Amino acid sequence: MTPPGALLVSLPFCGLPCPPARLTFERDRVTGAEGACSFCRQEATAPRATQARIAGKDASIDAALDRASELLSQSRRPFVYGLAASPVGTARLAARLAARIDAAVDVEGGDLLEPELGAIAATGQVTSTFGEMRASADLVVLWRIDPRATHPDLFPRGMKADPPAPAARRFVVVPPVSDHSGVSIAPEAHDLVVPIPRGRDLQALQRLRGLLHRAPTRTRDASLPVKELQAAAEAVASARRVAILWGGGIAADTPEGSAIAAGFALLTLDARPGGPRIAAKALGPAGNVAGAMAGLLAATGFPRAIGFAAGRPRHDPDRFGAARLLDGGGADLVLAFEPLGPDRTFAGPTILIGSRHAGHGPEAEVFLPVAPAALLGDGVWLRADGVPLPRRPAALPSAVALPSEADILAVLLDRLRAAA
Repeated sequence: MTPPGALLVSLPFCGLPCPPARLTFERDRVTGAEGACSFCRQEATAPRATQARIAGKDASIDAALDRASELLSQSRRPFVYGLAASPVGTARLAARLAARIDAAVDVEGGDLLEPELGAIAATGQVTSTFGEMRASADLVVLWRIDPRATHPDLFPRGMKADPPAPAARRFVVVPPVSDHSGVSIAPEAHDLVVPIPRGRDLQALQRLRGLLHRAPTRTRDASLPVKELQAAAEAVASARRVAILWGGGIAADTPEGSAIAAGFALLTLDARPGGPRIAAKALGPAGNVAGAMAGLLAATGFPRAIGFAAGRPRHDPDRFGAARLLDGGGADLVLAFEPLGPDRTFAGPTILIGSRHAGHGPEAEVFLPVAPAALLGDGVWLRADGVPLPRRPAALPSAVALPSEADILAVLLDRLRAAA
């Protein structure tokens, strides 16, 4: 039984089917975490800020809201960004506020999933939930990512799992592999390892598909491990159900990103009579990225990188994405929600809504503290495969003294309407 001052709760930070965490707390602060994964434990115990600030000086919440409203009404190129550590409802309200001030809005980490979104739209890629993969895949391909060390229940071996996993489940691993925190993970002893050089993912995918179709290869690429790729193709061909998890970063960080994503999508469409059924899923960043994009999709018809300056929502990652407006300096004001990456910095004037300060760069012009929604059990949260997390009890009962993200956005919308 969980003792007083402790709580067993499922945390939404990693975006994967994570074991529950046992949190210990005092008043409005989590003092310890056991279980779950290392990333969820780190996020749950991160220090929280409760004091509003304006230009680096303590201020009341009301004064900070006044200053934030003033900055938003005066901005000519505002950018609403973040939402990866926020529930789905915050994304809907953020879209409403962006439409009010003709701003652009984007999701932190959404760029890592853009190639997969395009591939799904173009090809009708076959995908699946983690639960379906866990229950039915007798072959799992882990391409540049391996969640087994941090989430051992995701793909358990043998029939001792609950529900039982395929007894002869095999793994094909393309190293180097890392989890979302960048920690190096070594393949396991029984894995079929395919050592593809960095930067050769597209060529390897093309060769793998050619081997599956027994298509002749006109050109030889000495950098590719042909023997291991042949073994991987034979393993795929002999399986009944194949699950492919691949690191979204390999497509987002290269000009060939769209082609790489399309390569994984086409593998899922290679079904032949008597052949394996294949499903693929890109693993991008942690957090509620899938939920934030679902909220924007419901509000605007687009999942990310949306601009409202034309009087209607328009989707254009090159114009309205973080790479242009945040990293490229295209915005004159950023309304940021608590960044999932604690080292994230924002250059230029920033209004930050969150339960902690961001990074080590310049302090936000306005900081509006909110209760940490992920620890209060507020709102709807989705895993990376789009499956909603179950409703959770509040881990910080006394933190409700602070406003929520929804409260802050509602006040800002009211003040902007009054000033119009």
